[in-house]
Amino acid sequence: MKNIFAKILSGALLLGAFACSELEHTLYVPENAVAPVLNSIDVAQSVLVEDGTYGTAKFTPADYGMNFAVQYVLFADPLSSDFSSEKRVASLNYSAGMDPQISIPANALNSILISAGLPANEETEVNFRIKSVVQGESGAVSGIADLVSNGLSSKVTPFEAEKEYPKVWLPGSANGWNHGKAQHLFNFDED
Repeated sequence: MKNIFAKILSGALLLGAFACSELEHTLYVPENAVAPVLNSIDVAQSVLVEDGTYGTAKFTPADYGMNFAVQYVLFADPLSSDFSSEKRVASLNYSAGMDPQISIPANALNSILISAGLPANEETEVNFRIKSVVQGESGAVSGIADLVSNGLSSKVTPFEAEKEYPKVWLPGSANGWNHGKAQHLFNFDED
């Protein structure tokens, strides 16, 4: 019995000795975080074409001082340089090794310009910037502030199109709970 007890005790001590190791703790320090830099808006063509691409927003990723899953969101504001009426254009779920650029769909940008009341077929100056948003398993992490890039402007000419309103899909038993067959509710608050 003493022999079994001695073996168990020596095994426990051996396991305890290897279990005691220093854990490396990495702390996020908000003051050390560096915002993304919007380097350029490379324009494929300044006159928007339906279903085309306006260009590419090239940026330097944010540096949080540690690895996070980050979504970069490109915003456009055709009405002000202070981004008080900015609208989301496109986004990129970024991971290390990816090319830090966001493709700018012409339809999305055109919808923003037409919804802002700008006339079609007339060149206008549009301001762009990028926000980096730290992502968790179910969306943005609320305890970490978004980092905002510098702003750049570019000339854009929208095409004639109907104003697009924000919509909510309304699935239900009438359409078999099928998202693809759902009816839409439109938000006309902007009018």
